[in-house]
Amino acid sequence: MNDVGDARDFPRRVPERRIRFALAGMCVLLLIGGSLMGLAMIASGQTFSDLVSENAVNWKVKDVSTHTNTGAVQIWDYWFPGMVDGALEVPFYDATDGWFTVYVNNVWEGDLTGMKITAAFEIRQESDEVPIFVARRADTQVQLRLQFQTTGGAYEPSDLWWSAEDYIVLTSYELQGPVTDPDILNTLLVLEVELTPELWLNHDGQLGSTVLSEFEAAIADIHEIGFSFGRTCSLASGVALTQGDATFVLKSFELQAA
Repeated sequence: MNDVGDARDFPRRVPERRIRFALAGMCVLLLIGGSLMGLAMIASGQTFSDLVSENAVNWKVKDVSTHTNTGAVQIWDYWFPGMVDGALEVPFYDATDGWFTVYVNNVWEGDLTGMKITAAFEIRQESDEVPIFVARRADTQVQLRLQFQTTGGAYEPSDLWWSAEDYIVLTSYELQGPVTDPDILNTLLVLEVELTPELWLNHDGQLGSTVLSEFEAAIADIHEIGFSFGRTCSLASGVALTQGDATFVLKSFELQAA
């Protein structure tokens, strides 16, 4: 069954190395909050602006550490990716550092009933060695999926949703060892998924079509939307690299009428 596993734990501490970036980002969010709310509340069925080119400031990365601190199961870190040549760039960690990227999300609020997501991105190889991705626990695949959620607080299974059939396999773990398909590297990748119940899974691994009222309520009250990185049995386990270097490059993220 697919779920987010330990990714449901709340962040208790932001590591010192990123506090200054988080504070700067919060100031910007406060300044533009009014205009973003206007964008978010556009009626369903209209074409929305690209959330990269016109709403870049509202993207954030959520990382989790394998380390623990007093009173917390996990340590989380939130930070804001930089824009380079019109795209957002998120470098992946070396797994030996103990940090794993879980979410790249836009803090977008509104109703997406009858809409679809079209996301264009690249997994850019930054080293001579082919990047090998790993999740926090062993599994047969390391994956990237589209994701949305309805709350920033305590989660119920119906608050968290992932694209069921459309996703990218970053690395497969086979009998002979891990394999990264070279076709996913240094090329434009596109995920286009309609926001209809049969195409989305909740935290308990249920399709929206089997819990229709819960899906409809969630899609009408989105608070964050974007990507999650994980494994087959834990879709938001978080991923890092055991070989090579790579960067997630988000070029566009469009919300349009289906």
